[in-house]
Amino acid sequence: MDKILYRPHEVAAALGISRAGLARIRARDPNFPRPVQLGPRAVAYVRTEIEDYVLAQPRATAAGSRPAKAIDARMAKHREAA
Repeated sequence: MDKILYRPHEVAAALGISRAGLARIRARDPNFPRPVQLGPRAVAYVRTEIEDYVLAQPRATAAGSRPAKAIDARMAKHREAA
């Protein structure tokens, strides 16, 4: 089966964060999936690794946190578009 790849802007959009926010997560969380190098200045993420990472995160429902359901919906939207 072919691996479906997400570019950083697609990952950020699916997670509902900015590209800078994605960079912060990468820097702070050692469990965040490593990108695949596509070229000298291009990277992408394996879709299944991003989905697995999101599913492994605790469900946040406190005030000010994004509900996991919203993240799941954005990931589903990107799956359908792929």
